[in-house]
This record gives sequence, structure tokens and C-alpha cells, in this order.
Amino acid sequence: MNLAIEVILLILLPIGSIVLVTDRFLAKREEETWLRLEHRLERHLQIALYRSQPIEVLATYFRKVWNRFSHVNFSPEAIIRLPTFPMPEFDLRVIGFTPKEESAIPSWSGSSNKAILQKFWHCLLSNNWPISEQRMFKRLFGSMFKPINLLKSQKLPYDIFPQKKPGKLFWDVSSNHSGLVVFSPSLPRIFFPLRFLLSQDHRESDGFWAIYDTQLHRSSTHGIPWESWKTALRKCALQERRTFLIDGFLCQAVHHPQGLWIMRAFPASYAAGDPLRSHVWFMGLLGVIFMGLPLTKSNRLGFWYWSLPKKLFFLFSIAFITTGTTLILLSLGNFREQTQVAEQEFRDQALARLREVDRQFQAYQEVVLDFFRALRDNPIIREGNPPKIADLVRDLYERKQLTQFEIRKIDSSLIATFNVSPGRLKTTELFSREVLRRYLGSIQPSKDMYLDATVKNIMQSPFLGFKPMFDRPDSLIPLSAVDEFEKTFWYWDVFPSTSQQPVSFISLSLNLKDMLSAFLKKIHLGTVFVYDHHLRVWSQTTPLESFFNAIVAQAHIGRRVAHTTFRKNGKEYLASAYPSNLIYHYCYLTLTDLEPIHQHIGAMQTFMGIGAFLLGLMVWIFSQVLSQAILKPVKKLVIGLEALEKRRFDYRLESLGTDEFGELSDMFNMMMTEFKDLDVGREIQTRLLPRSLPIIPGYETVFTYQSNSELGGDYVDILPLSGGRYLFLLADVTGHGVSAALVTAMAKAIAFTSAKSDHQLPELFARFDALIKLVVKRAKMMTIVGGILDPFSHSIEILSAGHPFPFILRRNNVLEEISFKNPMLGAKWAKSWTPCTILLEPGETLMLYSDGLYEAYNILGKPFDFDRVMKTFQQCGGKKPKIIAENILLAQKNFLGGVMPQDDVTMFFLQRNP
Repeated sequence: MNLAIEVILLILLPIGSIVLVTDRFLAKREEETWLRLEHRLERHLQIALYRSQPIEVLATYFRKVWNRFSHVNFSPEAIIRLPTFPMPEFDLRVIGFTPKEESAIPSWSGSSNKAILQKFWHCLLSNNWPISEQRMFKRLFGSMFKPINLLKSQKLPYDIFPQKKPGKLFWDVSSNHSGLVVFSPSLPRIFFPLRFLLSQDHRESDGFWAIYDTQLHRSSTHGIPWESWKTALRKCALQERRTFLIDGFLCQAVHHPQGLWIMRAFPASYAAGDPLRSHVWFMGLLGVIFMGLPLTKSNRLGFWYWSLPKKLFFLFSIAFITTGTTLILLSLGNFREQTQVAEQEFRDQALARLREVDRQFQAYQEVVLDFFRALRDNPIIREGNPPKIADLVRDLYERKQLTQFEIRKIDSSLIATFNVSPGRLKTTELFSREVLRRYLGSIQPSKDMYLDATVKNIMQSPFLGFKPMFDRPDSLIPLSAVDEFEKTFWYWDVFPSTSQQPVSFISLSLNLKDMLSAFLKKIHLGTVFVYDHHLRVWSQTTPLESFFNAIVAQAHIGRRVAHTTFRKNGKEYLASAYPSNLIYHYCYLTLTDLEPIHQHIGAMQTFMGIGAFLLGLMVWIFSQVLSQAILKPVKKLVIGLEALEKRRFDYRLESLGTDEFGELSDMFNMMMTEFKDLDVGREIQTRLLPRSLPIIPGYETVFTYQSNSELGGDYVDILPLSGGRYLFLLADVTGHGVSAALVTAMAKAIAFTSAKSDHQLPELFARFDALIKLVVKRAKMMTIVGGILDPFSHSIEILSAGHPFPFILRRNNVLEEISFKNPMLGAKWAKSWTPCTILLEPGETLMLYSDGLYEAYNILGKPFDFDRVMKTFQQCGGKKPKIIAENILLAQKNFLGGVMPQDDVTMFFLQRNP
């Protein structure tokens, strides 16, 4: 049980806690690495889609060439030496104009249209567009070419359709009438610019790129070779925008409307776990093994043998580590959650600011709707007076509050119109006839019923875009057109006419660009920037950082909010982009200073630090209180024990209070008093032993005495008798302490008086037996061996009562045992004793001993036993008694291995000189 507690306290808890905290920290960092890699995949794909759009390629090239030629004042030589455009799929046309309106075309651009482009530039500068030139320009740029829309597109992309496929035109003019025209008659599929972009952009060369055109079954790959990328692409195609781990690659794919799949992949090693994480577990295992090595030697770590202060300090350290680990894990989780909540609050605030622009635009649409309703109800309009209406509408047009206008009677005949093309006018006539019939019951004679039915079906078809408008009078309706600059918000309504107010149908429209321009001038954007993704321009204020184009592209393509952080002037900001829900090609961008959130996170970190400090302080204070309550009294007790060990029995402890320590101090003082009395008794008992042995001619005697307690129960003595004889005794009283010491003292007195009276051994043993039976009342018993030596005849009369048998080591190194069948003194059947006589030859040794010699047990529970005593004694043949005693005691000490004997050890040696 103790071993299990030691393993848990000393090994598993401290090492496991440290390893667990470190592993959780590294695991969180690994998760963040995976998330960053997934976000990187998504960002790369969206930015690649943005940068590879043909219109973006042309816009970037146009700005680059414009800046280059501006520095050389549009010299013809610089234009002619212009490097070849690297993507022939664009069929790019480039023409520059000098301040003298002279044209210059690079050789690779071709010059077949040089004369037309020269006239085009002249008309552009003079804003004079003769009908004949317009027809010529339409043959070059397509039938949708309109000079009025072209003039609005300076520096912006303008849609052209020369080959019945969409193309783009860019133009710009400087203050000295020099300028540049760049156009592509037919934009290529996105496959070509994307392939070129990836092959040239070394910044994104790491990892793997794959482009696959599903319509033309062509592909292109870049980066790390990967043979099974098509399998990965098919899996990604099943669930677009999902991230997958396939063949050791983390990959993601997006689909372009032109039938193109783009896949981006990184090796999983980019987000592999920190090798330190496995090292931590390995080091933890090594720590467990290293600290567990003592178990293999002693099956114990030694914790139970430590001093109490060390134990308490270690236990408090373990408690601190364990609770600290739990608190750290909880705090890290709570800190991460609080950080995410704080970051999300900042992102939500940024998103709220961005959505506010859409909300304000929606409110502005209500303002425009109210304006159209007020214009509908204007008396000038309702009277149907064309001259007054023309003046009113022209003023609104010049202020860009109105784009087109028309009113009609109940029979759909036209009263007044403004800025409506003939084709559009015919369409709205058919529309007005239908809505007047539906809402006002106007019945007009039909010239051709079949034609009217056909027209009605065409009007309500989804191709013209009028079908959803039949059910939405008095509403602001977005009306799409092929040309971006002709997108409008259309309003129409019908009402009964009178003789004074003949108008029954009204149609109004406002150009989207003019509406947005007025809206952006009216509202206060603050820190919100507006980006026109179609025109690739910022409205009003332009942010300073160039990478903002990428984040708005990411938001626009992903059709969701996008965030990124950046540093500027030592401060960190959050850039958030949001695609408008009302204007498809608009994105909003806002910047948020992250200093407040850093302060908030810093405050939480400070709070965690203060909490850890308070926890440590609490543990320290508690340990100090415990030290005063436990360790200080224990220390005083230890000092008392040291005094006891040094036999300073006069030392007394001061009172330690009224608790258990106080009782312990009182008991200690009482124990010291008793020990002082025992010390006096021990001194008396020591004096009972012979201080020096008498010198016996021709003989040498030695005795040893070791008590395992303050007062022992062994008695050894040698007393002179009459006639030059000597009495020697070795007795062992059962038990220890005061009672055994008293018996030995009385035995000493009996032996002394018997020696004076020359009593023989049987008589002496009888007196000892009477002492045990009559005085001690058999509470104690005694074994004894004794003898009477006659140094003249060298004979020894020897007698033993229940004592270990004596040994004689003869001259031929033969060990002889002298056995007796007498019971120990104090036994009921002990009545008479018969001695025996032995002779000692020169060099022979007699050995008497107590049972404490052979009944001493080592740490394994094995006794020293008779065999070892006899063997050691036999090995000492020819040696002096003192050497024999030392060898036997040394052999016992080595066998016990530091364990003290459990009983008194007494030996007596009598050796006849050689």
C-alpha cells in the first residue's frame, strides 16, 4: 500500500501533471496550425480566382503600361518597344497617343485598325460622334457600343462585343491629350490566365496547384509532384469548399462558372504536430523510469524515511502542482473561450458596421421611391403638359436624379417622354397596354389578335425581364441590361385619368451608377470603404494598403465576410470585408483597431497571473501556518529526542499548548524523568558486572556484555573461592527492563554470599531456584550455567540449568559440546542438579554464552543460529580469548547487516595457557 502511494505521489502526479499541461498547450497550438493552414488554402484559392479573372489581368496590365508611359511622356518609341503581352489568348490590342494625337502601336499588336482608332481618339477628345464614325466604331467594338456610356468609363473597363463574345476596353487620357487605349476583342477562358499566373507567381510555388477544365478536358499542375491529384479533385468536387486530407495532402477545391476546377493542396507536414509534443511524452516516460529505478533495488522510494518537514514540503508541492495543473487547464480553456468571444464581438461589431451600409442603401432606396411617388403625384406631370414636363424632367436629369421618363394615356398613347431609345419605347408601349388592361380595364381594339397574343407571351417571358414587374406597381425594381452602365432601378404605376389629368401610366428609371454615386455622397461612411468589384475601383476614399484588394476579392468570391489582421505603425488592425446583399458587385471594407481587445486579453492574462500568484501565496501562507502549528512543535520534539539520544536526561520540553502536542510534551518530560531513573538503574546494573577479571595463574579469561535495552537481563560474574578456586557464572533472566535487572541484582547478591560460604554448584543453583519461586513468584525465569575452576588440577566442575550448552575448543581444533538435561530455574519440576567435571588441556578454551548470540535475526528474518556460532568459534583455534570474542561479534554484525540484536548478547571465555 505504501509503495503504491509513493509511486502515485512521487512519480505519476508530478510528472503526469507537467506532461499533461504541456501536451494540452502543444495540442492547442497544433489545432491552430491546422486552422491557419485551412484558411490559407481558402485565401489562396479565392485570391487566385480574383487575380486570374481576364478583366483583372487587363486592368493590371493597363495600369502598368499607363504608369510606364507616363514617365516618358508617351513617346512613340517607348510604345513601339513595349514588350509582348505574355498571353496570346487575349489577342490584345494596344495603341498609345502622344500629346500631338499621333498614334503608336507595338509591332505585336497589329496595325489593321490604326486609322479607325485614330478617329476614335479624335472623337473621344472632342466628344463629337458623327453617325458615320459611330457605325465604324460599332463594326470595331460591336453593335452595343454607345459613346455616352464610353465617356463614363474612363480608367474603367468598358464592355465590347466585336466577335459576339464579351470583350473589354480600357482607355485614359492625360491633361496634354496623350493617352492609351487597350482592348481585347474576346476575353479568353479563365484557364489561360490562371495557368500563366501560377506558372509565374513564385510566391505561391510551395505546395500543389491543379487546374482542370471539365469542358475541354485539359489540366495544368504546379508545385510539388502529386500523381493521384485527380482522385483528390474528384473527392473535393463532391462537396465544394470542404477541406480534405488525402494521400498526405490537405487540399481544397473551388468551381468556377466557366467549368473550371481549381485545387490547392499543402503537404500535411505543414501542419504536422510539433515534434516537441512526442518529446514531452518521451521525457515524461524517461522521468518515470528514472525515478522508478530505486523500486528495483529496495522496493521503496524512501519517502517514509524522509524527515517530516521534507514530507510536508513535498506533499504541498504535489498538491500545488496537481491543483495548479487543473486550474491551468481550466484557465486555458476559459481564457481561450473568452478570447474567442472577445474577438467574435469585435468581428460582429465590424460586420454590423458593414451591414449598416446595406441598411442605409435600402433606406436610400425608400427615399428614391418616395421621390418617384412625389414626381408621380406632381401636378405638372398629372396635367400632361409636355413643355412643362420637359423642363422639369431635364432639370432632374442634369442633377442625375432621373435617367428615363415617359407618361401615357389610358389608351397607352404617349403624352411625353425623355431619353428613351426607340426600341425601349416600343417595349414599354407593349408593357403599358398590358398593365392598363389588367389594372384599369382598358380595352383597346386589336388589329391582329394573333400578334397581340404573341407579344403578350413575349412580354411575360423571362428573357426580357418584364415578367416579375407585372405584379409590382408602385415599386422600385432593379432592371438588368447587358451593359453595366445601363443597369437601372425602374418605377411604374397606373391611376385613373380625368379630363383635367389625362395621364394614366408613368414610367421612371434611375441609373444604378448615378444612384450609388448620390448615395455614397449622402451618407457618412466613416471607417467603411466601398469597392466596386466589377470596375475594380474604390468609391470615394481609397485604403492605403494594397492587399485590401485581395481581401475584398476573397469576400466577393466567397460571398461571405472575410477577416484578416495586419500591423501598421506598431499597431495591429482587423480588416473585415463584406459582400453587399443589395448590390452584387459591391464589397464593403472596414478597419478595426485591435488595441482594445489586446488590452482585454492582457487584462485576462494579468488576472490569470494574479490568480496564480494568489494561489501560490495561499499555499505559502498555509504552509507557514502549518509549520507554526505542526513543524515548530515537531522541531522541539526532535531537539528533545536528540537530547534523549545524547542521554541528557535533565532536558525538559517547554509546554507546547493544550492540544495533542501539549500532551506529548508532558509525556516526554515524564519519560525523561523515568529515563533518568533507568539511567541510575543501568549504572547500578553495570556496577554489578565485574569491572576486571581476576588473574588466574595459567589461565586467561574474557567476557563481553551487550544489552539491547537500558536494563538488561543477562548476568556474568567470576568470584574467588577458598583453596585458590574460582566460581564463574553466566545467567539469563527472561525479559528485559527493571524487573529483569532486579532479578540479576538479587542473583549477584546470592552468588556473592554463596562464594563467601564456599557453597557448591547444586546448593547455589537451589538458592537461585528458591529466589525465582518464592520471591519473584515465577513471574520471571532464569537460565544459568556455572562452573568451579581448580587451577591446580585444571579440572572444572560445571553445571547448567536450561542454558545453552557450553563449548570446549580442544587442542586438535575439535569442538566439544557439554550437554545437560536440567530445566531452567523457576520450573516446577526443577528439584536437584548434578554437575559434571571436565579437564582443560593447555591451549583449550571453554565458551559460555547467552541465547541472544544465536537468536539474532537479520532483515530477511534469518537467525545467526548455532551452526554459525560453532563454525566461527571453531575457526578461531589457537587464538586468544579476546580475539575469539571479537571475531564472533564481527561475524554476527556482518550477518545482521546493520540490524541490532533483539536480545542481550553475553559471552564468557576461559582458556588454559599453552
